Formats: sequence, structure tokens, C-alpha cells
Amino acid sequence: MEVSRSTFEDDLPIILENIHESDYVAIDTEFTGLQTNDGNNPSLFDTPAERYTKLKQTVTHFTLCQFGLSTFTRIPKFNKYEVNTYNFYLFPIACSTIDVRFCCQASCLEFLCQHHLDFNKFMYEGIPYLNKDQESELRQQLHIQPSLITNDVDNKLLRMYSSIISEWVQNANENEELIVQGSEALQAFYSSLKIEAILRRQMRDIWTSTNDLGQIVVKKVSNIVRKELEKSEGFLEERILDKLLGFSKVIGTLIETKKPIIGHNMLLDLLFIYQQFYRELPDSYTEFKKELNLILPTVFDTKFIANELRKKLKDCPFFNDTCLEDLYFSLDSHDGRYIVLHSPTMEIVNNKHYVFLRMVHIFTMKQLQLREIQPQGFVAYLHTFKQFKNCINLSRATIHCLNLNGPDPRSVRPEWLYIELKDSNILACNTQLANVFGAYGSVDVKLLDKKHAILAVATHRGSKDILKAFHKHKSFRVVKYNVLKHSPRVRLVLWSGVAMTAVVCIWTIFSSQRQ
Repeated sequence: MEVSRSTFEDDLPIILENIHESDYVAIDTEFTGLQTNDGNNPSLFDTPAERYTKLKQTVTHFTLCQFGLSTFTRIPKFNKYEVNTYNFYLFPIACSTIDVRFCCQASCLEFLCQHHLDFNKFMYEGIPYLNKDQESELRQQLHIQPSLITNDVDNKLLRMYSSIISEWVQNANENEELIVQGSEALQAFYSSLKIEAILRRQMRDIWTSTNDLGQIVVKKVSNIVRKELEKSEGFLEERILDKLLGFSKVIGTLIETKKPIIGHNMLLDLLFIYQQFYRELPDSYTEFKKELNLILPTVFDTKFIANELRKKLKDCPFFNDTCLEDLYFSLDSHDGRYIVLHSPTMEIVNNKHYVFLRMVHIFTMKQLQLREIQPQGFVAYLHTFKQFKNCINLSRATIHCLNLNGPDPRSVRPEWLYIELKDSNILACNTQLANVFGAYGSVDVKLLDKKHAILAVATHRGSKDILKAFHKHKSFRVVKYNVLKHSPRVRLVLWSGVAMTAVVCIWTIFSSQRQ
């Protein structure tokens, strides 16, 4: 189901109910950009903290345009899962001092075009949202000066309405109504509410509402009736703020219910969720992990899980390619569905997030004795998969994953290699070195100076091949990197220490001779 601004309020109750009743929720996002500059590209030299800093810059410059959410609810009697899938169009709304700026990256927009994103729905029908910081800012304004919330209205339209109503109300009887014809300007999100709020502030002897046709209905009321209506309905500014929260209510329910969240290669998804619906991303990577784990304590990344199952279940050929689409087709094949007994069924087809259910079922059944094999509940799946909980895939970095609930794992990447250019006429160049050594696998280069560089290699096989191929090369000297020998900074510190020690020794000897 597609959910847009015009349908969101009607669809929200059932969406929240589905989340509450579900066993787990799967998410997927689309955004307007990936990198702000070339310096933000992923690198094999990146530590988790360095990668977080790069991704934080991405998240603060771009915005989500779509959010996919699927709820999975087990029906034990039939060993079946009921699936409800929603595709939300999102767009940040400007209000008062909140005016979100975001960039677009041409390559990402081209990708979205190829996958048929409706940009009209994104711009005109995107559901608004606020994070906690933005909500707090608007609530403070609402408390101090409510008119700030309605300061960005169509003033020409407002003047016209005010003139019509002022003239009408002078001769109108109590409880008499006036219907103000709608306009295209009022079709914009919550514009009619803003106009109503200002009209109510300007004229104390009226009450306003909006009918099903989007027209403003003005009713002349006494002071007593006006006070009763205000007491029962509240102020329109509160309703405006409630509408502005929009999709944040969905994320708030996920946080409140603590449902397991499933995603694929989902680190960027999690950062976007934190930044746009919760709070501003902290500068500290450690603080981000701690806070994210508090609000979303159970997260599973199917990219990381597939990589691990490829090593653990060598008799299963379904995890050779960890791309989500390939995983889906492999696990949905005849062999994938019947490699173990009692695979749960699903009432919806073509939902790639069913990959998680298929993987956890295969892995769980492989752990059971023959006499124990029977349909499994979701709690049993969670117990079996607890070793993969909160481990988020980290592509092309010093480690393969980050742990949201504790210390990150140690690196299993190959040691760095140290490159020295022997030819005095050739200067070190990133592109040149990457082309030379990239023939042996995925590599990244970090220049130390004009003649020296460090090489990070993705695989141990690639590292061994490079050391063997360049053992006695005429142009390059390649050895394993040693920080004491090859780091200019460390060598400077060591030589500074040696020099300082020598000075102290000479001074001591000189002082003793003088005595």
C-alpha cells in the first residue's frame, strides 16, 4: 500500500495496530544522495568511528524520500506469517523556524527515476515529520507565542477571507454559518488549519471548521459557546503541530514497542532514522551506538547474517551472493524452500524482506536434533539468532561489522602493505598505485609522501599475491607495514625522544663535571 500525505491520517490507526501486533518489522529507505564529496567515499582504512563521521555528513545533507515498512505477524495454527507492507512518501515541511535544507545527488536521482519513484508524490504528497529537537523547538514557540506557528500563510488569501467574514459577521445571527469557498492555496498541507487559527485569533465572536470539500465553515457564536468550544476542542495550533509530527508517529511506535527491526546493509538507514525522526546525530560514534541501542534494542542486518551463514552453513549454496535480490531468488527457489522441513509460508509474494524469515528458519532447523524438528515460533528464532543481534554490516572498512550493543569486533582484514617507489623519476599517485595493485583485488591507497604509500587490501589472498608478485620488482618495494619503521609521525616522535634523551645525558654529564 502506498501511503501519502492525503491518506496518512486515515491509514495511520491500522498501521500502528499492525506494528503493535507484529512479531517483527522490516524496513527499507530511499534517499536523495549518498556522498557530499569524494572524501566521503568508503575506504578500507576507515575505522567504525571514521565511517560514522562520513555517514553523518551524508545524513545531515540529504533527506529520505521513501520509507518502506513491512509488518510480519505469525499465525501459529497455519505456520504462516501475515504481512502488511507500506510504502510512505516523505517530505520535510517548513514551519516557523523549522525550514529543512537538503541536497540532491544526480546519480541517486537517476537511480530513483530508473526505479520509478514518483517525484510528484514526493514533493506534493510527502508526509511530514519532526525529530524530537524540532518538536521541542515548535512546542516552546507554541507555549510562548502561538502565532509563530502560523506566520507562513498566504496573506493575500487571509486578507480576502478576513474582509468577507468581517462584513458578514456584523449582520449575522448567532449560530448562522458562512461557507468560504475553497481555493488551490488551501489544498496545501494544513494551510486551512493555519488560516482558521488566525481567523479565530482575529475575531472572538466566530468559530471555524473545515468540511469534507476543504471549505472553511464560519459560525457566529457567543462568548460562552466560544469558551466551551475552546475547552472541548483545544487550540488549532496544537492540531497543526500534531499533523506536522506525521510519520514520526510511526517511528515513535517502533521505539515504544521495541519490535525487532530487520534491514539489509542498514547502517545508513539507521542513521537516517536517528537524525530525521529522533534527534540530531551526536558527534561521538560511541554515544550514537549507545543511544540507538536504547531506542531500537533489537536490530538484525540480513547482509551481515548472509555473510556469516555462508561460513557457518557450507552445505547451503544459497548465501554465495549477499545482494538482497539474489538472496531472495535463491531462498525462494524450490531448493531454498525445501532444504529443511516446516518452512513458514507467507501470504504476500515478492517481499524481499522474507529473506530474514527464510534464513532464520534454515539456521534454526539445522541446530535441532531429528526428534526436535517441528514448526518453530518467532521467539525460538530470536534465541537461535541472538549471536547476530545488533551486528550491522560495514562494507569496505577496517572491520566487517559494528556491534550496537558492545565493543566492536577485532579486525580480520589483512595487514597493511608499505610501498616504496624505487624509480627517482616517478612520483607516488593514488590513481596510478590503485591501478597497479587493483589487478590483485580490491585495494585502497593512502599516500605518505611523494615516494611512499600504504596499501589496504580487502582479502588475504590478494595481499599474499601482491607480496609475491612484487617481491623483487624493479619499480616498487612492497613489504608488510610496520608502524615503528614506516610511520613518519611515529618515527618523528621516536627520534624526538632519542634527541631529548641525548640532550639530557649531555647536560647531566656536563653538570657533574662542573661540580
